[in-house]
This record gives sequence, C-alpha cells and structure tokens, in this order.
Amino acid sequence: MGKHEKRVYLEAIRKRYRRAKRADKGKILDEFCSVCGYQRKYAIRLLGCKPVKSTRRPGQPLQYNQPALLTYWQAMVCHRSDAASGWWLPCHCGYLTMRSVRFGVLDESTRAKLAGISPARIDRLLKPI
Repeated sequence: MGKHEKRVYLEAIRKRYRRAKRADKGKILDEFCSVCGYQRKYAIRLLGCKPVKSTRRPGQPLQYNQPALLTYWQAMVCHRSDAASGWWLPCHCGYLTMRSVRFGVLDESTRAKLAGISPARIDRLLKPI
C-alpha cells in the first residue's frame, strides 16, 4: 500500500474511529494496523488527532533571485567563456557586479546577496540551465 493510498484509507477510517464506541475502537484499530502495517500506538495517534497540513516548504526560505543570477551568469559567460563554473565566478568577478549595479542590471540588495553566495550554491542554482 502506497503513501497516498494509506492517507486516503486513514481519512476513511478516522471518521469511523471517531464515531465508534470504546469497544469498537479496538477492532477498528486492529484492522487499521494490520492493513497499513503501523504500530498500534502510532495508529492511535493518527486516528485520534486532526490532520495537520504543512503550510511551508521544508528547509530554509529561498534567498537568491534566480533571474538576477541568470543575468549575472550571462554577463560572466560573455566576459570569459572558458569560465563556465560557479567556482570561478565569486573569485574573479566582483568588479562586474559593481558595473552591473552602476548600469542598472542589478540592484544593490541583489549584489549584496550575490557577493555572499558560495560557489557550490552557484553551481546548484545554475545546474538546470
């Protein structure tokens, strides 16, 4: 039984479990544990409480602006085409970010974020390109 099927089955059983009397709850719990393969205590916890929906993505919030990074990357590639690596960008291109701010390609807050970005993060963000 897959994750989605277990969730659907849990919602169906939860309604029965909440309406049932104490004597019937044990039978419903045994059935649920045998079908889904859960431990009894975990099944009690699942059936007894309301489902909690996560409203945010796991992990840290996104910090870097993808279009600004792409603009920066294109400027780097035009400047030096043999340096198609995130390890080269932060070391050698500080002056290009300052020029990009001066000519209006990047704003100051984006430049500050790009100045603090790690080479590995650049490679991960630019991987889909």
